[in-house]
Amino acid sequence: MTPETVKIAIRRSDGGVSIMSFITRGRGDVLPSGATWEDQGRGLWRREPTDANVSQEITRVPLLDAVGYRRITDADILPDRTFRDAWIDDGEKLLHDIAKAREIHRQRLRVARAPVLADLDVAYQRADEKGDKPGKARVVALKQELRDITAHPGIEAAQTTDELKAIWHEALK
Repeated sequence: MTPETVKIAIRRSDGGVSIMSFITRGRGDVLPSGATWEDQGRGLWRREPTDANVSQEITRVPLLDAVGYRRITDADILPDRTFRDAWIDDGEKLLHDIAKAREIHRQRLRVARAPVLADLDVAYQRADEKGDKPGKARVVALKQELRDITAHPGIEAAQTTDELKAIWHEALK
């Protein structure tokens, strides 16, 4: 038996959103709080997604710090989870906090460029050992481009997450 669920968007005190799948029908030896046995012999139980039951389930999640919630459908959940930590709920729909998404994108750029910069350090040393001044200059220029990528003006100008994702350096692919 596949559990039946109701999706809940939980607004957190930090402004973010957590999505909970509230299971309304399931199977198991343990009866969840707020549930009743549908067929105890087969371990089937049911619980209604009442405010009391949903609130009780939310309080069981440590460190969630919920300030409110509402029921949503699968269609309400944003399909692209790239900037999941920037989701907010305006009370009618889930959307992205673009300022948070910008910071998430900058951090992803930093993480992606770290190993590339390390490899370029080696390339620079090899060029130095060979006395290859043009090679050293190319490495220095590329390293500077990678350092500057987090200050790319397009990041601050971006109004959508698709615009943010388009800002990437070829060397990071």
